[in-house]
Amino acid sequence: MAPAGTMIIHVVKATVPPGDTGTKRACVKLELRDGPEDRQKVKTKMQDVDRAMCLTFRETFEFDVNETYSGELRLQLFKRKSIMGDKAAVANAGVYVKNVVSYINSNGSIDKEFKLFSKEGEALGGNVRLKIDFKPADPTTPLPADTAVHGGMKSHAYTEDEAAAKLQARFRGMKTRKELDEKKKKGGVKGAVVAVVAVAVAGAGAMLVRKRGKEKR
Repeated sequence: MAPAGTMIIHVVKATVPPGDTGTKRACVKLELRDGPEDRQKVKTKMQDVDRAMCLTFRETFEFDVNETYSGELRLQLFKRKSIMGDKAAVANAGVYVKNVVSYINSNGSIDKEFKLFSKEGEALGGNVRLKIDFKPADPTTPLPADTAVHGGMKSHAYTEDEAAAKLQARFRGMKTRKELDEKKKKGGVKGAVVAVVAVAVAGAGAMLVRKRGKEKR
C-alpha cells in the first residue's frame, strides 16, 4: 500500500508523573501501528530528569502514513532501571492517525502536550510535548476533514490485549475483503459468499476478545 504522506514528529520534552521519584533517566518511544505486522518504531536518547521533573529531547522523526489513515500513534515514556540499561515503561498514551492528519489539514501543524496514562488506563499527570506536521505525498489528494476539532486531538489510554484484537480484526477484515473483491472479479460467487461469512466471523471474534478482556479487569 503506497504511503499517503509523511508524519513528521518533533519530540520536545516530557514531564514525569507527579510522585514518581524513582525515574532519574528516561526516553520517549514512538510507535506507529497499522496492523499486526506493520509497526514503525523509534525512540529518543536517554535524558536526565531535572529538578522540575522534566526531560528535554528536541529530536525529530518521520513516519510513513498509509492512504487509509487507519493507524494509531503510540507514545511511551521509558525509564532506565539499572546500570545494565534495562528499561521499564513509566506511562503511555495513544493518538489516532486520522485525527492527527485531519486536525493538521484544518488547523495547521500541532504543538501539544499529550497526557500520559498508566497500564490500567488511569491519568497520571505526566505528559509528552510533541510538534507534529504532515506532508502529503500528493498535494492534490484530499485529506480527511477535521470533524472532532480539539476533542479529536486528546490522547487516550490503551491496553495491549484490546489494541491487538482491534488491529488483528481490521487486518483480517481488510485481507478478506480484498480476496472477496478478487473473487467477484473472477465470477466466483460461492467463494464470495464464504469470504463475507469470514469477515463477519473475524469481527465477532474480535468483539469476544475485547469483552473477555474487560471482564478480567
